Amino acid sequence: MSFDMKKLWMVGVAGAGCLAGSLQAKDVEIRAITVFQNQPPAEVYVHQEGSTSPGTALSVKRYLNRESTTLDLKTGKLILTTEASAKSVNDEAKCLGKIEVPGKVSRGILVFVPAEGDQPATAHLVDDSAKAFPSGSFLVLNLTPMTVRVELEGKDFECSGNAQTPIKDPPVDERSASAMRAFYREQEGDEWIQVSSGRWPHPGKKRVLQVVMRDPQSKSVQLRGVTDVVEVD
Repeated sequence: MSFDMKKLWMVGVAGAGCLAGSLQAKDVEIRAITVFQNQPPAEVYVHQEGSTSPGTALSVKRYLNRESTTLDLKTGKLILTTEASAKSVNDEAKCLGKIEVPGKVSRGILVFVPAEGDQPATAHLVDDSAKAFPSGSFLVLNLTPMTVRVELEGKDFECSGNAQTPIKDPPVDERSASAMRAFYREQEGDEWIQVSSGRWPHPGKKRVLQVVMRDPQSKSVQLRGVTDVVEVD
Protein backbone atom coordinates (compact mmCIF):
# COMPACT_ATOMS: atom_id res chain seq x y z
CA MET A 1 0.00 0.00 0.00
CA SER A 2 1.39 3.38 -0.90
CA PHE A 3 1.58 6.05 1.76
CA ASP A 4 0.19 9.40 0.69
CA MET A 5 1.38 11.99 3.19
CA LYS A 6 -1.16 14.49 1.90
CA LYS A 7 -3.97 12.21 3.05
CA LEU A 8 -2.71 11.81 6.60
CA TRP A 9 -4.84 13.09 9.47
CA MET A 10 -4.13 12.55 13.11
CA VAL A 11 -6.19 11.50 16.09
CA GLY A 12 -4.86 10.68 19.53
CA VAL A 13 -6.15 7.94 21.81
CA ALA A 14 -5.05 6.81 25.24
CA GLY A 15 -6.54 4.43 27.76
CA ALA A 16 -10.24 3.95 27.09
CA GLY A 17 -10.89 7.24 25.35
CA CYS A 18 -9.57 10.19 23.42
CA LEU A 19 -6.62 12.16 24.62
CA ALA A 20 -7.89 15.31 26.23
CA GLY A 21 -7.05 17.80 28.92
CA SER A 22 -4.90 20.86 29.22
CA LEU A 23 -1.12 20.65 29.19
CA GLN A 24 1.22 23.09 30.92
CA ALA A 25 4.71 23.80 29.58
CA LYS A 26 6.92 20.71 29.81
CA ASP A 27 9.12 18.34 27.80
CA VAL A 28 7.45 15.35 26.14
CA GLU A 29 9.43 12.51 24.55
CA ILE A 30 7.87 11.07 21.40
CA ARG A 31 8.75 7.94 19.44
CA ALA A 32 6.93 7.26 16.18
CA ILE A 33 6.34 3.94 14.38
CA THR A 34 4.29 2.79 11.41
CA VAL A 35 2.56 -0.53 10.76
CA PHE A 36 2.47 0.15 7.02
CA GLN A 37 4.19 -2.70 5.21
CA ASN A 38 6.07 -0.43 2.82
CA GLN A 39 8.66 2.17 3.74
CA PRO A 40 7.97 4.50 6.67
CA PRO A 41 6.54 7.89 5.77
CA ALA A 42 8.82 10.85 5.20
CA GLU A 43 9.67 13.14 8.09
CA VAL A 44 6.75 14.69 9.88
CA TYR A 45 7.18 18.15 11.38
CA VAL A 46 5.48 18.94 14.66
CA HIS A 47 4.25 22.50 15.26
CA GLN A 48 2.71 23.86 18.42
CA GLU A 49 -0.56 25.63 17.89
CA GLY A 50 -0.02 29.39 17.71
CA SER A 51 3.77 29.17 17.43
CA THR A 52 5.76 31.07 14.79
CA SER A 53 8.90 28.95 15.28
CA PRO A 54 9.95 26.23 12.82
CA GLY A 55 8.53 22.78 13.44
CA THR A 56 10.45 19.87 14.97
CA ALA A 57 11.24 16.90 12.71
CA LEU A 58 9.76 13.59 13.87
CA SER A 59 11.31 10.44 12.39
CA VAL A 60 8.81 7.61 11.80
CA LYS A 61 10.18 4.04 11.89
CA ARG A 62 8.94 0.47 11.52
CA TYR A 63 10.40 -0.57 14.86
CA LEU A 64 10.86 0.75 18.38
CA ASN A 65 14.32 1.62 19.65
CA ARG A 66 15.73 4.16 22.08
CA GLU A 67 15.63 7.03 19.62
CA SER A 68 13.06 9.66 20.54
CA THR A 69 12.28 13.30 19.85
CA THR A 70 11.92 15.68 22.78
CA LEU A 71 9.26 18.33 22.31
CA ASP A 72 9.35 21.41 24.52
CA LEU A 73 5.60 21.87 24.68
CA LYS A 74 3.86 25.08 25.63
CA THR A 75 0.51 23.62 24.59
CA GLY A 76 -0.91 20.14 24.15
CA LYS A 77 -2.37 21.00 20.75
CA LEU A 78 0.01 20.05 17.97
CA ILE A 79 -0.18 20.44 14.19
CA LEU A 80 1.73 18.11 11.88
CA THR A 81 2.96 19.12 8.44
CA THR A 82 5.39 18.07 5.72
CA GLU A 83 7.62 21.15 6.17
CA ALA A 84 9.49 22.82 9.01
CA SER A 85 8.24 26.29 8.09
CA ALA A 86 5.65 27.67 10.51
CA LYS A 87 3.69 28.90 7.48
CA SER A 88 3.03 25.28 6.47
CA VAL A 89 0.34 24.97 9.17
CA ASN A 90 -1.85 27.24 7.05
CA ASP A 91 -1.20 25.36 3.81
CA GLU A 92 -3.83 22.66 3.29
CA ALA A 93 -1.55 20.76 0.92
CA LYS A 94 1.16 20.55 3.61
CA CYS A 95 -0.95 20.20 6.74
CA LEU A 96 -1.29 16.59 7.86
CA GLY A 97 -3.62 17.08 10.79
CA LYS A 98 -3.58 17.51 14.54
CA ILE A 99 -3.04 15.57 17.74
CA GLU A 100 -3.73 16.56 21.32
CA VAL A 101 -1.42 15.53 24.16
CA PRO A 102 -2.94 15.36 27.65
CA GLY A 103 -1.20 16.83 30.65
CA LYS A 104 -0.45 13.43 32.19
CA VAL A 105 1.63 12.19 29.25
CA SER A 106 5.38 12.88 29.37
CA ARG A 107 6.40 10.04 27.02
CA GLY A 108 4.38 8.81 24.08
CA ILE A 109 4.47 6.41 21.15
CA LEU A 110 2.82 7.73 18.00
CA VAL A 111 1.50 4.75 16.00
CA PHE A 112 0.68 5.30 12.30
CA VAL A 113 -1.86 2.89 10.77
CA PRO A 114 -3.44 2.68 7.30
CA ALA A 115 -7.16 3.36 7.03
CA GLU A 116 -9.81 1.57 5.00
CA GLY A 117 -10.62 2.44 1.40
CA ASP A 118 -10.05 6.05 0.48
CA GLN A 119 -10.25 7.22 4.07
CA PRO A 120 -7.17 9.03 5.40
CA ALA A 121 -4.53 7.22 7.42
CA THR A 122 -4.49 7.84 11.15
CA ALA A 123 -1.99 8.04 13.99
CA HIS A 124 -2.67 7.14 17.60
CA LEU A 125 -0.77 8.27 20.66
CA VAL A 126 0.04 5.64 23.28
CA ASP A 127 1.03 6.64 26.81
CA ASP A 128 4.61 5.35 27.05
CA SER A 129 4.89 5.58 30.83
CA ALA A 130 5.76 2.62 33.07
CA LYS A 131 2.38 2.94 34.76
CA ALA A 132 0.36 2.68 31.54
CA PHE A 133 2.71 0.28 29.75
CA PRO A 134 4.94 -1.50 32.29
CA SER A 135 7.93 -3.74 31.57
CA GLY A 136 7.00 -7.39 31.11
CA SER A 137 3.59 -6.59 29.64
CA PHE A 138 1.62 -6.64 26.42
CA LEU A 139 -0.42 -3.59 25.48
CA VAL A 140 -3.30 -4.32 23.12
CA LEU A 141 -4.14 -1.23 21.06
CA ASN A 142 -7.55 -2.09 19.58
CA LEU A 143 -8.15 0.28 16.68
CA THR A 144 -11.44 -1.32 15.63
CA PRO A 145 -14.88 -0.54 17.08
CA MET A 146 -15.33 -4.22 17.90
CA THR A 147 -14.61 -6.08 21.13
CA VAL A 148 -11.54 -8.30 20.86
CA ARG A 149 -10.82 -11.24 23.15
CA VAL A 150 -7.23 -12.40 23.58
CA GLU A 151 -6.83 -15.84 25.12
CA LEU A 152 -3.44 -16.58 26.71
CA GLU A 153 -2.90 -20.05 28.16
CA GLY A 154 -6.67 -20.42 28.44
CA LYS A 155 -7.14 -17.10 30.29
CA ASP A 156 -9.30 -14.48 28.59
CA PHE A 157 -8.48 -10.78 28.29
CA GLU A 158 -11.30 -8.70 26.79
CA CYS A 159 -10.24 -5.60 24.87
CA SER A 160 -12.87 -2.96 24.20
CA GLY A 161 -13.12 -1.27 20.82
CA ASN A 162 -11.06 1.88 20.18
CA ALA A 163 -9.19 1.48 23.46
CA GLN A 164 -5.96 0.22 25.01
CA THR A 165 -5.83 -2.85 27.25
CA PRO A 166 -2.65 -3.67 29.20
CA ILE A 167 -1.92 -7.33 30.00
CA LYS A 168 0.53 -6.81 32.83
CA ASP A 169 1.24 -10.36 34.01
CA PRO A 170 0.60 -12.72 31.09
CA PRO A 171 0.25 -16.40 32.02
CA VAL A 172 2.96 -18.60 30.50
CA ASP A 173 3.89 -22.26 30.15
CA GLU A 174 7.13 -23.95 31.22
CA ARG A 175 8.91 -22.31 28.26
CA SER A 176 7.87 -18.79 29.34
CA ALA A 177 5.52 -18.41 26.39
CA SER A 178 1.75 -18.15 26.05
CA ALA A 179 -0.44 -20.14 23.70
CA MET A 180 -2.48 -17.33 22.11
CA ARG A 181 -5.79 -17.18 20.31
CA ALA A 182 -7.55 -13.93 19.37
CA PHE A 183 -11.24 -13.44 18.56
CA TYR A 184 -13.57 -10.56 17.78
CA ARG A 185 -17.29 -9.97 17.66
CA GLU A 186 -19.24 -7.18 16.04
CA GLN A 187 -21.59 -6.61 18.98
CA GLU A 188 -22.78 -8.12 22.25
CA GLY A 189 -24.35 -11.51 21.70
CA ASP A 190 -22.67 -12.19 18.36
CA GLU A 191 -20.57 -15.27 17.79
CA TRP A 192 -16.84 -14.89 18.46
CA ILE A 193 -14.76 -15.13 15.27
CA GLN A 194 -11.16 -16.31 15.57
CA VAL A 195 -8.67 -14.11 13.76
CA SER A 196 -5.29 -15.24 15.02
CA SER A 197 -3.44 -17.98 16.89
CA GLY A 198 0.15 -18.65 17.83
CA ARG A 199 2.59 -18.29 20.71
CA TRP A 200 3.57 -15.08 22.43
CA PRO A 201 6.94 -15.27 24.22
CA HIS A 202 6.92 -13.46 27.55
CA PRO A 203 8.37 -9.96 27.07
CA GLY A 204 10.77 -10.42 30.00
CA LYS A 205 11.90 -6.96 31.10
CA LYS A 206 10.78 -5.44 27.80
CA ARG A 207 7.30 -4.76 26.38
CA VAL A 208 5.25 -5.68 23.32
CA LEU A 209 2.66 -3.47 21.64
CA GLN A 210 -0.03 -5.53 19.88
CA VAL A 211 -2.00 -3.45 17.36
CA VAL A 212 -5.44 -4.76 16.35
CA MET A 213 -6.61 -3.25 13.07
CA ARG A 214 -8.65 -4.02 10.00
CA ASP A 215 -6.44 -4.50 6.96
CA PRO A 216 -7.41 -1.80 4.44
CA GLN A 217 -7.11 -4.18 1.47
CA SER A 218 -8.36 -7.57 2.68
CA LYS A 219 -10.73 -6.06 5.29
CA SER A 220 -9.67 -8.83 7.68
CA VAL A 221 -8.98 -8.10 11.35
CA GLN A 222 -5.28 -8.52 12.11
CA LEU A 223 -2.84 -8.33 15.02
CA ARG A 224 0.56 -6.77 14.44
CA GLY A 225 3.12 -6.95 17.23
CA VAL A 226 5.95 -4.49 17.86
CA THR A 227 8.54 -5.32 20.51
CA ASP A 228 9.96 -2.39 22.43
CA VAL A 229 13.66 -2.69 23.24
CA VAL A 230 13.39 -0.09 26.00
CA GLU A 231 13.01 -1.22 29.59
CA VAL A 232 10.98 1.14 31.78
CA ASP A 233 11.07 1.69 35.53
